[in-house]
Amino acid sequence: MSLKKSIFNIESEYLELIEKAIEQEGVLDDETANALAINKDEMENKGVNYAFLIKSLENQNTAIDGEAARYAKMKKVNTNLINRLKKTVGDAMNLYEIEEIKGEFIKINFRKSTKVMPIYETMDVMDLHENLRTTTKTTKPNLKEIGNVLKSGEKVDGYELRKFKNIQIK
Repeated sequence: MSLKKSIFNIESEYLELIEKAIEQEGVLDDETANALAINKDEMENKGVNYAFLIKSLENQNTAIDGEAARYAKMKKVNTNLINRLKKTVGDAMNLYEIEEIKGEFIKINFRKSTKVMPIYETMDVMDLHENLRTTTKTTKPNLKEIGNVLKSGEKVDGYELRKFKNIQIK
């Protein structure tokens, strides 16, 4: 009995043995009966080996899922800590009116950005000029175009440009 045979080869052998039995009109000689018994044992052994491999792989997947969840949790903790530390250093720099801190191998400064923000929580988008709104399935403000208009010095009711300073560490 060889454990190196694939299930395909074992099945092929079995089908040949069955075909031989049919040719002998269902009468099995000792050789064919013995070969069928060995073939069945090979299949059972192969099936058991496959089952053990399947269980092993399922256990590995369970362990991988556990590690992935553990890493995701660690990443979330790290991200929250990074955000709190950045806020703390940024707030302190703003308090002391420091724009940049330089170390021997590191630099902390603010990246300035501007964002279009609605002044009122409830703005009727339809009150905006046609080119200042976009329509997909719903009509909403075209913040890019509103930003361009505000940057040119014109006013847009209900919107303003707000400046932000985001901490960056290089």
